[in-house]
Amino acid sequence: DEDDVQRLEPPGWCLTGHQLLDSVQFQVFMTLLIIANGIVIGLETDMPDAFPWSIFETGLLFLFLVELVLKLVVWGPRVFFDPEGQDMFWNVFDVVIVGSGAVDI
Repeated sequence: DEDDVQRLEPPGWCLTGHQLLDSVQFQVFMTLLIIANGIVIGLETDMPDAFPWSIFETGLLFLFLVELVLKLVVWGPRVFFDPEGQDMFWNVFDVVIVGSGAVDI
């Protein structure tokens, strides 16, 4: 029955989400955010009074949280936390780091 087949296909937004998460542009963007976060941490350590660093930290944390939620929604928790998955370690690491930052706010 055609209705049964259509129900089994992932929704269009999910396919778009997979395309976004798998794109080189998104991966480069996230890598640059990680580098920027390291730079901010270093500058904040060397010059704590030079700038209100918490503005940058909160903005970066928000972007990391968006990435994490996007992955959980698009992939689903079963795939995200799959012990057989190639990114399972990094996914758990992301949850711990981003979760720690969110709790710290």
